[in-house]
Amino acid sequence: MAKISRILAPVDFSPGSKAALDYALLFADRFNAALTVLHVWEIPHTLRPDLMVWLEGTDRLPVENILLKQSTEEMQAFMSQLPEEVRGRVETRTEQGNVVRTITHVAESENFDLLVVGTHGRTGLAHVVMGSVAERVVRHASCPVLTVRLPDQKKS
Repeated sequence: MAKISRILAPVDFSPGSKAALDYALLFADRFNAALTVLHVWEIPHTLRPDLMVWLEGTDRLPVENILLKQSTEEMQAFMSQLPEEVRGRVETRTEQGNVVRTITHVAESENFDLLVVGTHGRTGLAHVVMGSVAERVVRHASCPVLTVRLPDQKKS
């Protein structure tokens, strides 16, 4: 059996990624593995990274800096849901780039043994139009990928 010593859990701050993080924490505890929580953000294609934005109470800043700051703050808020002793055992990081390429590149270049990814469970037209990051990560990852889907909320 392959040894699991490094786990990567990409998150988008959704309930699905929180469920996946719970599984990643379970696996990290079970296998005494290091866990890294990664958030990848992209600059919308309609904006230039060097576009200067003025926010009330601040100097003009490039949109890239604003998005980086927002992503870092969202990661802190997301991780604050976890008990402090758990947060102390988890590395967090944010990266800018294409979501799928960045996740798979980090996983491969840093020799992660397992990816744990949440899914939104989209079907039909929503799946066709929006696609699935998790599905593309599964197709392109060089290591095993565990996908975690939220239970159907309509069932009781």
